[in-house]
Amino acid sequence: GESFPYTFPNYEYHRFANGFEIILVENHTNPLVASVVVARTGLRNETPENNGVSHMLEHLTFNGTQRRTQKELYDELDYYGIYLNAQTSEDYTSYMALHHKDYLNQALDIMSDMLFHSTFPEEKFEKEKGIIVEEIRKDSENPDYQKELALRQDFYKNPPYSLPVIGTIETVQNMSRQQVVDYYSTFYSPGNMIALVVGDFNKAELLEYFSKYFGSTPAREIPKRLIAFQRTWPYFYRQEGENHRTLYLKLPAPTFNSAGFIPFYFFQSFALDGQTGKISQALKNNSELQIEEIQTSYEFHPEFGNLTLKIDYGNEVDPA
Repeated sequence: GESFPYTFPNYEYHRFANGFEIILVENHTNPLVASVVVARTGLRNETPENNGVSHMLEHLTFNGTQRRTQKELYDELDYYGIYLNAQTSEDYTSYMALHHKDYLNQALDIMSDMLFHSTFPEEKFEKEKGIIVEEIRKDSENPDYQKELALRQDFYKNPPYSLPVIGTIETVQNMSRQQVVDYYSTFYSPGNMIALVVGDFNKAELLEYFSKYFGSTPAREIPKRLIAFQRTWPYFYRQEGENHRTLYLKLPAPTFNSAGFIPFYFFQSFALDGQTGKISQALKNNSELQIEEIQTSYEFHPEFGNLTLKIDYGNEVDPA
């Protein structure tokens, strides 16, 4: 009988004729707007030959467009106080602009210019490769990164998901500008994108700007790639540490699009959270197991998902 103590934000969904989608969440607390544009592509559309191209492209979109040199791009962002960043993952590449509400027009103009009209200047291509190779070198010297990659390769076995999102030194050094251009022209299409806009905006004005900058770009056919994944469950993987051992236990889980996603998400939070979850607490409280820490993570892709329990336990305990 108690009333629900939370109010969910009002949101609206729109889809333009070219397939570009947008979710609006109005919030007038601060005079700021966060505009996130997500291209539905990442590691899933790569091969061992062009591994790292999604991340490479994300870097290169900041190097200049048909209308703006790299310097003009950065000068304009600085002039309007627009924070712009990007991130590449297994299935998505996200571009996020945070800006004052008065500069929505400028932010969307710049983002659409980068996403649809980047030129990838030859003279900056090799320099950007060098920056990414250094990133990979730095990562590969990190023991945590090495362990994570070893686990990924053992679990997935096959490309694309067995590959590192950032690419390898070899694949990045051998990548041609044409490979990046081909990937960009194939997957950076408005019908393969969705935007989330949160903040202090006027809805009619916002839709007008999105229609101008994203809704008017012609749609292209996107190649569909279905990734089949089969394995025997549950999956166990052990790693030896100096003071303790780690056991990874993976179980099948719903994908984001499935009917079971929301119930599963609440179950995971209630039962398996490393700090407060009921099952995690029960395991930790069992003195025979000598469990030092439990962490859970949930990974989903369009076709499948999995839940990971990472359990650190004492060296003298039998993992079985």
